[in-house]
Amino acid sequence: MTENPYECTSHKLDFCCLGCVKAWIARHDKMKDFIDNLHKYYIKYDETSSIAQDAAELLKELGLLKGK
Repeated sequence: MTENPYECTSHKLDFCCLGCVKAWIARHDKMKDFIDNLHKYYIKYDETSSIAQDAAELLKELGLLKGK
């Protein structure tokens, strides 16, 4: 069985363990990738769609998309 890199080992009220930090980063990276893929797909076919525009706004907020 493989070791879980996100295992919580010593979570305290004001501090979190390395496993929790790694899990947080992995979740947010996957969300960023999902939003980026969604934007690329919809912008290709209909850049005026609300999904393409919402995804673009999120990417702009994250500093990953420059533009208007």
